[in-house]
Amino acid sequence: MPATLAAISNGAKNGILLKGGIHLEHLSVIKLLAVDKTGTLTVGSPVITDVIAREDLSEQEALSVLASIEAQSNHPLAQAITKYANEQNIQTLQGIDIEDVPGWGIKAKINNKSYVVGKPDFVGSEAAKEFSNQALSTLAEEGKTVIFMKDDKGIALLVALKDTVRDEAKIAIKQLKEL
Repeated sequence: MPATLAAISNGAKNGILLKGGIHLEHLSVIKLLAVDKTGTLTVGSPVITDVIAREDLSEQEALSVLASIEAQSNHPLAQAITKYANEQNIQTLQGIDIEDVPGWGIKAKINNKSYVVGKPDFVGSEAAKEFSNQALSTLAEEGKTVIFMKDDKGIALLVALKDTVRDEAKIAIKQLKEL
């Protein structure tokens, strides 16, 4: 037991909190570990890598709407989108009503036009899969996070973002596998 207490104490000094010795002992039989990716395994600064607008919209027009909606959110992906729009000198719109749907995305109204922004299941998974020659599967295979914006005509815009994996996360995962 003193070794367990020492391990818990050392863990606490390094920012690892364990509720008790039994939890430490269970670590030896773990087969699967789930952790929060953003800021834990990655640096927490996602950047836009791909933008695909529907054929009847200009990329700038669609990004203006998306950035206007995302400017109302403090989510890391929303911040990356608004940063990208600012860097591209894209103007944002005023008079936006939004409804945040935690874990899914945002519903918004701009000038009496409705928008839905979020993950594929939120905007319609079949429409998301079919948009832009099935770009979703290719981008997801590349490890990118894909955000869609839907308007009254269907999917209007796809934005893919990627974050950089922390060097220390790679080392930690390797060490965990060796246990």
